[in-house]
Amino acid sequence: IEDHGVPAAYWAARFIEGHNGAYAGLGGAIENGIDRPLNWAVCFCDFLRYQNPLPEGETASVSDANVAYKRADLELVRPIWQEIFHEASVNGALRSQGKKLALEPRAVLYQHRQGLRLGPAIRERFVWGRSYGATRARLAGAAQRLFWCAFAPGLPFLMLARMTLSVWKKRRTVAPFLKALPFTTALVVSWSCGELTGYVTGRANAAGSLAADAIARGTAGTA
Repeated sequence: IEDHGVPAAYWAARFIEGHNGAYAGLGGAIENGIDRPLNWAVCFCDFLRYQNPLPEGETASVSDANVAYKRADLELVRPIWQEIFHEASVNGALRSQGKKLALEPRAVLYQHRQGLRLGPAIRERFVWGRSYGATRARLAGAAQRLFWCAFAPGLPFLMLARMTLSVWKKRRTVAPFLKALPFTTALVVSWSCGELTGYVTGRANAAGSLAADAIARGTAGTA
């Protein structure tokens, strides 16, 4: 979990129960723990897919903000995470070994990011979007990069439409979503600008990535 994650009652017990099965990794639900529009916006951007209600059982991905792996299975892919842990790489490596991941909706974690401010949150989103775009660009050909660049201006609309549909389907946080929508829109636009920059340059901003990690972990004066 992250250092600003606060587990709900019986969180550990739910993971222990779930690991009696054959799954290599169990991901829990992630909820917002601070009722402020900006906190809601950040949580919607980062963890909407992991908010309850979650479909219990096998899944293709789990979030490293609330996950428990069997140690023996994690050791099988140690070279993947020994230097730095990226959830997508680790989860993909486990699946390539024939291991399975699952969701455990009863293992709930609340995000308590204190002192969030809009400016740093927007910068954080840009840096992460640029990192994502640069990673995709390095793995793609020139034609694919041009295609992504051409359609990047439509990303905010696509992302917001997907988020709106997901919130509507879950039916739990419609009111907070509407209150947070101006902040969510700003964060989504910033991410999209960063993603486009990553596609164009093919490079992430290493210093910016470190700053974004510090912001996220509450060590840069924002938490």
